[in-house]
Amino acid sequence: MKTSVLLFISLSAAALITLNSNSNGPATAGNGNRTGGPGAAGNCASCHGGGAGTTTMNISLRKKSDNTPATTQYNPGATYVVKVSGNHPSLTAFGFQMMAVKANNTQAGTFANLGSNYHTKLQSGITLVEHHHTLDKTGSEFVAEFDWTAPVTGTGNVTFHGALNAVNKDNSTGGDVSSPSFNMTLAEGPVSVASVSAKQAIKAYPNPAVNVLHIKLGDEMGNCKYSIRDLNGKKLMETNAVVAYGELQIPVAELAKGIYYISIANGTEVTTIPFAKQ
Repeated sequence: MKTSVLLFISLSAAALITLNSNSNGPATAGNGNRTGGPGAAGNCASCHGGGAGTTTMNISLRKKSDNTPATTQYNPGATYVVKVSGNHPSLTAFGFQMMAVKANNTQAGTFANLGSNYHTKLQSGITLVEHHHTLDKTGSEFVAEFDWTAPVTGTGNVTFHGALNAVNKDNSTGGDVSSPSFNMTLAEGPVSVASVSAKQAIKAYPNPAVNVLHIKLGDEMGNCKYSIRDLNGKKLMETNAVVAYGELQIPVAELAKGIYYISIANGTEVTTIPFAKQ
């Protein structure tokens, strides 16, 4: 009898740990892609359910430079603010997972500025963005925002997939309500004038770089901040710097070989360009 009781307690504790771990994101908990998109093992409803009411979800984008909504197309190389939003009539806590893929179901673009509430998880070559902990809605709806830099010219259509889960915080999967899987496709548009002028003004050399990456900023002088991220959007380096004679010299010897993105902020604008490390 004691053995049975101990076994029941052990199994119950293990189940509780598993359920609690989902509060850090399904992929982080080992439950993989739950966006409902390509390669997904269903969506949040595959594990959560039993609650009343309907959970709604929406994903929208606006260009970071001028807040122009991206409703039908994106500009290659431009940076957008992704807004994941949704609601439920009575539940006020949420978790989500989303991704952006090309027509061939491979990764499209890079995510950044996730803060402490969200993180990325690489799953079968796809970057999933998910909640870092259970999130309460603010105001009348749930809102999560972070940056996405669109892929290069020639990528074609990009589709955003996601699912939002409203939870009751009882440390179980019962009584929760998942949204239907959401998807939105944006066609590739022209490269924006702002992106062209910025990239013409900023040059990175040598490319690929070995020890030092030189960034030519025209005739600019003064203070700036730069950050370097990998293809999954993970920030690897960020520092303030002084632009002398229109050039930055950035040490990159410690980076592994690969492709990276460097973002340079001068206080009013942020420009992101790719570079290779050899």
